Amino acid sequence: MSSTNRQHEELLSADRLPFESVFSTVLSGWAFDRRAADGACGPADSGAVRLIWLKSIGRDGVISEPDSEVDDWRSDAPERLHLRAGDILLSSVISGRPKAALVQEADLPAVAVRSLFVLRPAKPLSAEHARLILAFLRSDTVGDLATRTSGQQHLRLSQLKALELPNEDKALSAALRAVPYKDVSWGFA
Repeated sequence: MSSTNRQHEELLSADRLPFESVFSTVLSGWAFDRRAADGACGPADSGAVRLIWLKSIGRDGVISEPDSEVDDWRSDAPERLHLRAGDILLSSVISGRPKAALVQEADLPAVAVRSLFVLRPAKPLSAEHARLILAFLRSDTVGDLATRTSGQQHLRLSQLKALELPNEDKALSAALRAVPYKDVSWGFA
């Protein structure tokens, strides 16, 4: 390999990180029996956790506010599936561009269900790095990986784990935050 090609590859690798070096755990959303009455509860009940569905995530990357009239709450969600602040939710069912959101403390207690992946960082991500990763996960690059099965576009876990994610770049993150998109949030307060 020529020194020019080697330098080019080193430059590219400095801009990208292997998926598994950023996210230590990837969980599929909880597949529970919606008809099961056992475990269904209200938001004020002991041990209640909110179920976060794909519809709970806006295209702007914000998880909708809890709504006791609309949301489902359960007391039987496995502890290992409980979300943590800093987790990133990513749609596994793709319609257009993927949806992705950063879980905030205000979103808890909650679990993601069915058509969502939970990406748990190996170490806390800076706000700037999380912003870059969210922008990348919502991109056509990720959406184009989805394959059609059962009439829907699905992103497979193996495809996700093969991705190289953007490395932290404070200047680029600041520029993204300054982009004046109407009604767009980067998933941060």
